[in-house]
Amino acid sequence: MEGKKRKVVHEEAQECDEESYVKYKQLKAMDDHASMTIHRNLGRLEAEVNAPPKLSKATLVVTMSYSFGPSTNSEDDAGVWCFRVGGAIEGGPPCSRKFSHYFRKAIVDLDERLYALPNSIEWSSFRANGDTDGFEIRRPAKPGFTQHTLHLELVQQLVPERFNLTQALADALVPYLEQIESHTQDEVIKAVWEYIKAKKLLDEDDSSNIVNDTTLEKIFECKEMQFKSLQTHIMKHLTPVGSISLEYQLPLTGKHDNMIVGVQRIPIEVPTNESLFNIRKACLTNCAELKEPCLALENKMDKIIENINHHIARREWMVQFTADPTNFMDRVIVFQDLNQELLDPNCSKNSSTNVDYFQLPWVHSTMEMILHRD
Repeated sequence: MEGKKRKVVHEEAQECDEESYVKYKQLKAMDDHASMTIHRNLGRLEAEVNAPPKLSKATLVVTMSYSFGPSTNSEDDAGVWCFRVGGAIEGGPPCSRKFSHYFRKAIVDLDERLYALPNSIEWSSFRANGDTDGFEIRRPAKPGFTQHTLHLELVQQLVPERFNLTQALADALVPYLEQIESHTQDEVIKAVWEYIKAKKLLDEDDSSNIVNDTTLEKIFECKEMQFKSLQTHIMKHLTPVGSISLEYQLPLTGKHDNMIVGVQRIPIEVPTNESLFNIRKACLTNCAELKEPCLALENKMDKIIENINHHIARREWMVQFTADPTNFMDRVIVFQDLNQELLDPNCSKNSSTNVDYFQLPWVHSTMEMILHRD
């Protein structure tokens, strides 16, 4: 947060009050030093906040629990079941991140025997109200069933999202992709495009059409395809990395209260010192909020200095006048005559060449006094 250039008290103030002027110079030096130090440290602080955070290894423990309470009201009421997915971080430094930070979405497929299609339920971290440590699903049971099947798919939060390729597509793109386990969508599309260029598969008569060779024809199951449909064909052969598929047989008889039906331990990374990062970020926010009050104070200081300089100029004028009133007024008259000559349209450029008068200190003081006259 760098302030504007401030006004300074004229050196002539030393003649008025030497002791106060010395203190002013000392305070100004301290203020300049403090301003430079604050500006330098704020720059470092901003760089540290914007830098990628240091990460430490930890484990996200995802627990699947199930509850069922049979109803005793009537035969038509079979009770209500609840399936809950929750996550907790183990190991590593303290961290405020929760389950929703590490999973982009979850898809729960209910048993088709009990629940008519569409029977998929999707939870999304983007629609969640802030960070959450999990989610739960409640549904009424159906009479006549002693158990039901529930399929759960958890999709991890990866930025950018990464995918695994089908074996056929991966084999075809070996020369064009790095030999790593997963790739981004852009990397795969670029590799397919490099393959198409290398094999010269673009239609000579229509460059928007791709004529597949034997390999791509088997993979995409078509002889030709439009270039604009290339991404759609590729996505059919990509599986999101970090997708965890689980299936459970859950009872609909007896009472069950938070019965653990599954546990998944997932290695994750957490910020090494999140509390320090939050303090730094809060400090920058506070400094930004103080910018306007600081500017108001600087404007007030400038106004005070302006008034001091104005009084110094008036004092200088009065000192010169009282020292020799006659000579002072003679000089004023000379200047008035020079001004009249300068304002005269018939005056030649060389008729008044003595510009030294305009450089005298008292002239500036006088002009400043006149300009600031109330």
